[in-house]
Amino acid sequence: MIVAQLEYSYHPADEEQMRSLVPAVEAFARGFDGCDSFQLSFAVDRPGILLGAEVWRDAPALNAHVAIAHDAAELAPWHTLVTGMSMTLFTATQLTLAELRTGVPV
Repeated sequence: MIVAQLEYSYHPADEEQMRSLVPAVEAFARGFDGCDSFQLSFAVDRPGILLGAEVWRDAPALNAHVAIAHDAAELAPWHTLVTGMSMTLFTATQLTLAELRTGVPV
């Protein structure tokens, strides 16, 4: 499992337009095989910042998304507004709540 945390920047004057695009961007990403979760949220008290949290089945699924999304015509308005992006990637294994509490695989 790949977990991605992203921070997108855009001009605060474009807030309304960015808010109108977010549902379509989320739907686009969630349509990819291997996308387990894709959420965008607006940072509190940080104008011009959009936060992303993504969970992908594996690296090939994330790579397929990135290869297509970067130049997707459907995302052209989004790409016009985004002025910067930083990403942190993590690999993860799924734990049960019992494993988390005890530290021992169940």
